[in-house]
Amino acid sequence: MYDKESGDEDRGRSETASGYELLIVGLACFFGDKDSSEVLLPDGRTPPPQFTPHYPYVVIDPNDVEDDSEWPVSAEAADLRTLGLYELPKCNLQFSGIDDGFGLVAPTHENDLPSLAMADPSQPVDRNSPHAVVRVRLSSGKLEAFRSPDSPVDKPENSAIISRLQVAYAGPIVVVANGLREGVRRMTVKAGKNIAVANIGFPDAGTGRHHFPIYGFLTASKTIADNPQPVNPAIPQLDPNEHHIFRLKLPINDGTAACGNQGCCKKDPPG
Repeated sequence: MYDKESGDEDRGRSETASGYELLIVGLACFFGDKDSSEVLLPDGRTPPPQFTPHYPYVVIDPNDVEDDSEWPVSAEAADLRTLGLYELPKCNLQFSGIDDGFGLVAPTHENDLPSLAMADPSQPVDRNSPHAVVRVRLSSGKLEAFRSPDSPVDKPENSAIISRLQVAYAGPIVVVANGLREGVRRMTVKAGKNIAVANIGFPDAGTGRHHFPIYGFLTASKTIADNPQPVNPAIPQLDPNEHHIFRLKLPINDGTAACGNQGCCKKDPPG
């Protein structure tokens, strides 16, 4: 596990005895500062007909939840709750230990993310976009990028990037969604249990074919070219064994770059 004091960690290893892991899965854009990163999930809940609707969730093994009595569930989402998919309103999302001011360690994450600016230089992403359905601020832990377990074997450069934050936090994990209209939702997760934040095309209503253009909702014009950039094939693939979201065996994404995390800014293409 990542040690906050030393910064030491084996990238391929997943041990949560002294903390937990938070995955960011699906459509999410990262804005990095010196010691922190803000994550924006574009709002794909009601897109144009040619796009596949995407929905934001906190995903957790139901057996790992201590108390979710302050997290209301709609009748339509009750079945999802039994799987461990907690629907999110438009909100600012917080987790214990990820924003305590100790500083974010992210030595390669920014360079490992494909760039929305390179996908469409004519449509800059707006950090203050009103069309972000969820915002998460990260200022503690170690942040790294991995290729999805569903990455195409024959084309690793066309892989969805999933970000993993290793958090040195030992107690029960409090998750708070400060809804912009719906008020506050809160739940408590057992200590050391891994969690995911996902912006994914599930349930699939069978409408639309495109995923990547939903990132356009973070631009002033609400559009972006359907031109996801390749990733560095040397980025390691994520081991899914410790993460409930992969045990669900749901079609959460197709494993390609069109469904993965992105960076906001222009950078050199992967070598």
